[in-house]
Amino acid sequence: MKKSKQHHKRPPYVLLDTPRTKSEFAEAYRTLRANIGFLKPSVSSLLITSAAQGEGKTITSYNLAHMMARSEKKTVVIDGDMRKPMLSRLFGASEEKGLSELLSELKSREFALGDLSSECGVYDLLHLCAMQERSGTLHVAGPSGDFSLQFVDGRIVHLERRGISIENIFLESLRSDGLLNAETADAIARKVASSLHTPLELMDRFDTLSPEQRRGAWHLLAVQMANELSGILEGEYAFSAGRPALPVAAGEYEKLNRVMRERLSDKGSVYLLPRIMSVVRPSKLEGLSYIPCGAVPVMPGELIESDALGYLFRTLKKKYDMLILDTPPIMPAADALLAADKVDGMALVVKAGYLKKEIISKTVENIRRSNANLTGIIVNNIKAHGSYYSYNYYSRYYGGYYKGYA
Repeated sequence: MKKSKQHHKRPPYVLLDTPRTKSEFAEAYRTLRANIGFLKPSVSSLLITSAAQGEGKTITSYNLAHMMARSEKKTVVIDGDMRKPMLSRLFGASEEKGLSELLSELKSREFALGDLSSECGVYDLLHLCAMQERSGTLHVAGPSGDFSLQFVDGRIVHLERRGISIENIFLESLRSDGLLNAETADAIARKVASSLHTPLELMDRFDTLSPEQRRGAWHLLAVQMANELSGILEGEYAFSAGRPALPVAAGEYEKLNRVMRERLSDKGSVYLLPRIMSVVRPSKLEGLSYIPCGAVPVMPGELIESDALGYLFRTLKKKYDMLILDTPPIMPAADALLAADKVDGMALVVKAGYLKKEIISKTVENIRRSNANLTGIIVNNIKAHGSYYSYNYYSRYYGGYYKGYA
């Protein structure tokens, strides 16, 4: 009796978590990695999504992360698909706590009274106020400083050092530097006392400094305040909720907020940084870490849209060369579009012959409308060189392949 011929099917996907230096799959990912490296401006955080389920976005995230790590780029890949977290399963971490628990905690963490050295540092408190869009007054005091900061919707709108407002500190510094004479400084101070205007607003009326001089001096003072706040490592804090009714020089305080975000040292973090690193897991490959999804939340879109996710990315980018975020497909959920402004670029995975061209075009249109930086389309499941590759990836720029979906 003639033996029946056995047919060996290829697996539905190939994982590159072990060295496969000569495989066609590994070579395709090397090409993809190189194409990402050619992008200008450079991309150090990449969101990977697809139009529909089953197109291979999670496998792409997993394999690309391994290839990045093998090129000596310290990489972290995040399971941001908080609807069907498949990436966590590939790492064997489907039961572990992770992204969802972290974001939920950052959005709701309370801080009324406490110790700066053991509960929340100054760095932690200012970032929590911003993430939670708090309105109220934060007082921090220790051997090296005493500050009160007032917030509206998470933005600093007033700052005092030892009971003296930053505007009056600014006037005094201008006078001591010879940029403002004593007579003018006193006139501005009297006007402030009898009006609802800030010193910064009144300074324009006296026309004593050029805009460039004033901006430069204000920036230096903001840096000084950030440095002094960073130096308060011991002491106590107190936060009282309530919307302050104060005149605000919005433009100047926007600069102050920006300087605080950029210059405030994270060395005083006793809560945020340790909490973030607690959800980062090492993989079997040196140089590659991952963050599992955690429990599937009730409202994943709210967590994805929150500034807590943006803060997480900004923090991780200081510690890793490459950040990769796997998100749900765009057609059933808007999560990828909500997260797009928090990363440098987005890649759309397209499975050849899986969806109609019109659906892909509609997906690209939705991405464009969200102002996301769509850096490339990754095509998989295509025939090449006469043989069928389950996953052979090509990355194209929009001057070429992308025009077919414009």
